[in-house]
Amino acid sequence: MPHDLTPERLELLDRLAAMPSPTQVLLAALEHREPLTQALLRGLLDRVPDGDLPQLAEAVVRHLPDEGADELGQLLMLQAPHLIEQHADELDDVPYIWPVDPRDGDRSLVGLPPHHIVIREGLVDDSSIEHSVRIGHSAQWQALASPDPTDQPSAPSIGEGRVGGLADGLCSACGWQLHRVLELGTFPGVDDGTVPAQIVVCPNMPCMWTGQFFSHADGTPVSVPRVNEFPDAGMPVPDPVPDLPATFHPTPPRWHVQDWGLGGNLNRVGGVGSWVQDMIYPTCPTCAQTIPIVAQFGAFTPFEGSYGWERWTEGIIYAFWCRDCRISAVTAQQT
Repeated sequence: MPHDLTPERLELLDRLAAMPSPTQVLLAALEHREPLTQALLRGLLDRVPDGDLPQLAEAVVRHLPDEGADELGQLLMLQAPHLIEQHADELDDVPYIWPVDPRDGDRSLVGLPPHHIVIREGLVDDSSIEHSVRIGHSAQWQALASPDPTDQPSAPSIGEGRVGGLADGLCSACGWQLHRVLELGTFPGVDDGTVPAQIVVCPNMPCMWTGQFFSHADGTPVSVPRVNEFPDAGMPVPDPVPDLPATFHPTPPRWHVQDWGLGGNLNRVGGVGSWVQDMIYPTCPTCAQTIPIVAQFGAFTPFEGSYGWERWTEGIIYAFWCRDCRISAVTAQQT
């Protein structure tokens, strides 16, 4: 958002904030050619009801190539591409849309449909709106922006599990104790091996960037012997992520593809990865096949009173699962 906050602009922003719905705010911002920050646009768009999206897309097309319309059009390319893709050549930039079902030959590299992980206690609420607009009636902006639908999904929980804590066992490469990223608990598919019962990792930096494999043959994940590609950086052992209860919720189609840089809840089981760089899938050390993705974890998940996963990476942690060999793998990407 430009910093030239004249009295006239402040008055307009106050009027926008006083509108009763995110749809009306975005339509009015387009009409007044008022550019909003990307975080604010994304936060408001996330809260627009599905039934209002066609009206919003039509307004975006009418106001192209205005800056605000262009940025909102790019976001709609992720959430409702069928409404805007015919106008993609009118946008300054189009976000790369990762394939929703990437394949390696006949094998799908998406282990299961996407489900958001919701941490019920200790998670700081999404405050992107408050941080984006510390002007005028910021409390009204916050009311428009709450709750975030990826942090508080409308779909009921299909299972319960836990994030964080320490895991049994040591890393085969550096000897550090393993940390638990996720225990899937009652998530459907744990009993038949569709998903692993646990996802664990060694948070040592050279281990995170080499890629790790764990055998689940006997139930408890065991670090597969390997040699790191990168030297030990001498970093201190981080505290574990807080051990917190979590629930799993089916992800609505609008958020099946998420951009890692646009905020929201990036903690997911299933679905395609929110890739920071390229789609990179590890090869199973047992069967030599490409391993499908099974989960991902956003490094900047704001655990209250804890640094959380950002001590391990500045981007996304990805988990993979070879169901046939009962081998999990963990990699990370950042800019």
